[in-house]
Amino acid sequence: MSFAAENFNLRYPSIYMYWGSFITFQEIIYYLCYNLLKVGDIMKKFLFVLTVFLILNVKAYATAWVQVGDYEYIDKDSIEYYVDDYGKVQYDKKIYWMKTINNNNLYENVEKMLNGKIVYCKTQWIIDTTKKSLVVKSDSCYDENGSVLASYSFKDYELDWKPIVPESKGELWFELVKKPRYLKKMYKMQLIEQNQ
Repeated sequence: MSFAAENFNLRYPSIYMYWGSFITFQEIIYYLCYNLLKVGDIMKKFLFVLTVFLILNVKAYATAWVQVGDYEYIDKDSIEYYVDDYGKVQYDKKIYWMKTINNNNLYENVEKMLNGKIVYCKTQWIIDTTKKSLVVKSDSCYDENGSVLASYSFKDYELDWKPIVPESKGELWFELVKKPRYLKKMYKMQLIEQNQ
């Protein structure tokens, strides 16, 4: 055993039995909490602040779907500047997720090919705010159990940009994504309506 390992074991004897083996996250937390009771007030405060900092900086992956049509929802938290396939941020483009509920046999042709019933699809759209155009980056369709029936994604060179039709749903979604503050207001109003 090296000098560093021996020193480590002398200072932290309760970890000695784990030396050289896998230590689980729960064991580390248990060890920290157990030893937190032994240390002075300054160390307790430091570890408490560190723990709170780490907890608050963990990115949440919850979605906040805002209803923007009869069967369409935009995830307001997914809107961000588009990063192309080479890792370059495109500040004139934004990317977001949209969920479309299957209604009036919207996906009838796809369902026949897949031999399954599509309940909803999640589509990742990119909008170009300067050229007023949009394109699908990826799409996944789900059944009633939440299992993926079909999924596809395009590389940047495969994207087929389409101009946004004036006075269409697409133009409404374009404006909501371009200026997400309106989408956030809609979300708050929908929450208020749900709680009444």
